[in-house]
Amino acid sequence: MNHLLRRLVYAPLVLLVIALATFAMVRSAKGGPFDAERAIDPTVQAAQAKRMGFDRPLPEQFVRTMAGVADGSLPTLSPGQTVGRVIAGKAATTALLGGCALILAVLTGIALALAGAARPSSWVDRLTGSSAMAAVAVPAFVIGPVLVLVFGLWLPWLPAAGWGTWAHLILPVVALATAPAARIARLARSTLAESANADHVRTARAKGVGSWRVLAVHQLRPALVPVAAYLGTASAYLLTGSVVIEQVFQVPGLGSEMIQAAMNRDHNLVMALTLLFGSLIIVCNLLADVAVMAIDPRARRA
Repeated sequence: MNHLLRRLVYAPLVLLVIALATFAMVRSAKGGPFDAERAIDPTVQAAQAKRMGFDRPLPEQFVRTMAGVADGSLPTLSPGQTVGRVIAGKAATTALLGGCALILAVLTGIALALAGAARPSSWVDRLTGSSAMAAVAVPAFVIGPVLVLVFGLWLPWLPAAGWGTWAHLILPVVALATAPAARIARLARSTLAESANADHVRTARAKGVGSWRVLAVHQLRPALVPVAAYLGTASAYLLTGSVVIEQVFQVPGLGSEMIQAAMNRDHNLVMALTLLFGSLIIVCNLLADVAVMAIDPRARRA
């Protein structure tokens, strides 16, 4: 519980550090939001700078930026658009993609771990372990194009890009969930192997309880503790990975918006999205801590 309280206290400080670092980087980057191949009229450029708040001193710009991000009123380079409207229009897509990927990763990872633990040292155990190790080593920006090549072009079973139907969701979700599923499988399998010789497990087997029932009733709950602790890291991976995956599959979410904002040098939108992603990662880590305490009573006394 004390660990959770410390995280709650440090959360605003972490966000402040993220905000300061992002603000310093976007303001020090070469090129400005009004750079173009053709020269812009100085009057128009001055009006745009005033609208975006770039005509103020840097400390005042930072304060105004933070206030605008908080209430969603911070303007973007697109006329009439604010960061709040952009995020509201794209958040549902990214949430659906990340949520489905997280569910798929947890279910697949636990299923692979149970399949290997049911028959230790068998070909199933070796195959699931090797597959998990290979999946961890391959990044999402490699898995995505491979899935597009195989299932979108060679075997045209699924749409290679776009958004709008359930079929468009399958490939990006699989690409995004592959690495977290592999890590969850390895974490759960390791814990299942450690608990295989525990006294209560051997007692259950001596009473004639089936292997699958022993796994589900006596071994699975301890194996969920490291999985729950990993969910905070998994959420960070899913958020950052969505930036790449959304671009590969042309998904109109916050990840694609982040890349476009960086390319267009839309400083305000980059700030807003960075702080949003940072806040989500902090919240997901807090929820992971709560899940660990719910599963393992010893964590509540830590």
